[in-house]
Amino acid sequence: MDKVRDRENSKSNTLKYVPPNRRSGVEPGTSKQLLERRLRSSFNRLTNENSQKLIQEISTLLDAALEKGLSWNEVVNLLAEVVLSSVRDGSGVGRINPFVAAHAGAVIYLHVNSNDAFGAKMVAHAARAWRRAVAAKNRASFGLQAVLVELFHGNLLPSTFLFEVIEQLILELDEQKIELLLLLIRSTGPALRHSDPGALMDIVNRVKDAAEVLDLNVLEDRSRVQVLLDLVYDVKNHKTEETRSNIRFVLPWMKGILQELSPLQVQLSDLYDDEFVSTRWWRANEINRRNIENQKANEAGKERTGNGGAALAKQLGFNTDFRREIFTAISTSVDVKDAVQRLSKLKLRKQRYDDCAHVIIHCCASESQYNKFYSLLARRVCRDDRDMLYAFRHGFGNAFRVMEEGSDGCKPTSTYLRNLSQMLGYLWGLGILDLGVLKRAPDLTDCSDESVTFFKLAFESALAPGGGGQMTNAFQQLATGDGFKHRDSIRLPLILFLRAHFENSKDVAMETRRRVRHLIGILTSAEDN
Repeated sequence: MDKVRDRENSKSNTLKYVPPNRRSGVEPGTSKQLLERRLRSSFNRLTNENSQKLIQEISTLLDAALEKGLSWNEVVNLLAEVVLSSVRDGSGVGRINPFVAAHAGAVIYLHVNSNDAFGAKMVAHAARAWRRAVAAKNRASFGLQAVLVELFHGNLLPSTFLFEVIEQLILELDEQKIELLLLLIRSTGPALRHSDPGALMDIVNRVKDAAEVLDLNVLEDRSRVQVLLDLVYDVKNHKTEETRSNIRFVLPWMKGILQELSPLQVQLSDLYDDEFVSTRWWRANEINRRNIENQKANEAGKERTGNGGAALAKQLGFNTDFRREIFTAISTSVDVKDAVQRLSKLKLRKQRYDDCAHVIIHCCASESQYNKFYSLLARRVCRDDRDMLYAFRHGFGNAFRVMEEGSDGCKPTSTYLRNLSQMLGYLWGLGILDLGVLKRAPDLTDCSDESVTFFKLAFESALAPGGGGQMTNAFQQLATGDGFKHRDSIRLPLILFLRAHFENSKDVAMETRRRVRHLIGILTSAEDN
């Protein structure tokens, strides 16, 4: 009897533990139920510190669910429900999930790297749920609004969307709407002022008018109205600073993704329309936006040349069939991904990379206003093939020559300089191009007024929020001489240029001057060593 018991004990000790849902005879549930449980488990563990690893795991999980037969619509809607249920909380403002930025980051990551339906559906779900919660005076509206704010900071929503949110809150002010306005303006006020000062002034006046007609007797805390008025005036008078708790600061690994993103051009009122939401509105909207931009570019080109498309192609340097093919592929594309696919079909050889860079640079410069589409396209093609970097160096070198010498006896316009400088600043700020591009630039200590304006705008764009860290790396590389054969021919004129036009200039923002002093210090420390 003892031998039988010992044999059974030894057998049980060799068996591996099997979770209940994997044991035979146990119904594991449908694929959708399993996906929901795993998503909730992942988002419950999501924090700012582990966000990069967990978000990539969530992306893999969703891809696996799609391979098992779940539809895109099911997966996208389920993700939106899980995210919103994990951030909204009916217990009050202080109980909003502190990692709401990481939740918004997951949506934006999937929107960029997987399918743009993720971001669009999340915006629609959040906006409609927020409207219902505000109408019902439900405290869940605080968490839902926090999601919309982080999507704005993540560049998925335009500033016009938040201006509409503020307009909705101003109507029939009550205690909860005042709290929502305070949270919204505190977290987004400086960004809204920067994007559209005129619209912010209109909001300030409307908040003032709404506060004047408000019956203070219905409020438990009347002082909140004065706090709200003081806040909007502080925002208007540049007395508030941008909060450093938003997605751009707490998830630094996503900076490149956020800068690559183009906001969804949608209005809050559109998302309340069931018929509109039931369509692929984000695709149709993007196509329409690109068509409008292309039409404006063509009209601007015709105005400048007076001879239509042929003259425009000649002015831009598209005097070969191959350059015209590249121009057609770019101008007829829907978005950056589509443009890259169309260019890949041309099977570009390395000998033709200069033509591709030339077309992208001059298309950007010839727009009636700066179009970030071309900068995103340049970033993408340079990231996919390192040899394209040298083509863009050469392309900017030709543009520098045009600035100094002109083209066909004509100096470049202010629009040309502004567009091209922002493109160069964008590529500098992301670390796509290094300061080696200045090898082909004119002498920064003795160049034309057009060149001074150009490089000043380029450095201001590169030193904008989100680009300072990469510029530090670029200056350190120049200071050490890593990859530069004649570093002093760039370093010394650059120090003098920055001192003359940034360090001691009152026209430059204080934060930009501080960053420039730091960069000058990096270059001068190399001289001391």
